[in-house]
Amino acid sequence: MTSDLRHFLREATAEHHHQLDSQPALRRLMQPGLTLADYGHTLACLGAAFRHVEAIVAKSPLPENTAVPTYLPRHPAISRDLTILQPPLTPEPDLPAPPSATTPFTTLGIRYVIDGSSQGSVHILRKLNNNLPELTAIGAQHYWHVQEKAGQDWPGLCEALRQDCTESQRQQALNGACWAFTCFTTAFERLATA
Repeated sequence: MTSDLRHFLREATAEHHHQLDSQPALRRLMQPGLTLADYGHTLACLGAAFRHVEAIVAKSPLPENTAVPTYLPRHPAISRDLTILQPPLTPEPDLPAPPSATTPFTTLGIRYVIDGSSQGSVHILRKLNNNLPELTAIGAQHYWHVQEKAGQDWPGLCEALRQDCTESQRQQALNGACWAFTCFTTAFERLATA
């Protein structure tokens, strides 16, 4: 088993990642025929998950001597976009409670997931601009611009994830990553028919 935490997390969370990427509302972002209503629903799901996960990240430290760029919150940008889009109100989904013992390595695992989400943002935004040009016209792309900016910090997080760590620390990071993936997947599943 590799000692590189990034590779460990990528391999250990592959099924979680696939489950999230397979959510119909996320897949719809890349397809022609996307409507503003569909987009608003997807953004509401993302907003619920980011709000929940970012509350933990905001109060949880990272491992000492870990040079990770400061986290750029996504929820405020999503809220701005939702204010512009004004989609129908959705119920607040009941999302999983955070791991019982949130450690600095748990937080690093969470950051792996939420910062990793920025990596496809340029491609997704390009597709959105083609499939839903109204977004640009109404100025409802704040989330994607924050994601694009956050993507520039990904190499710094990857460098922090190259550190060696104990088996316990690896499991803590995995617990955080699995929890974050589960929060996003759960938000989409629970709001799928809302």
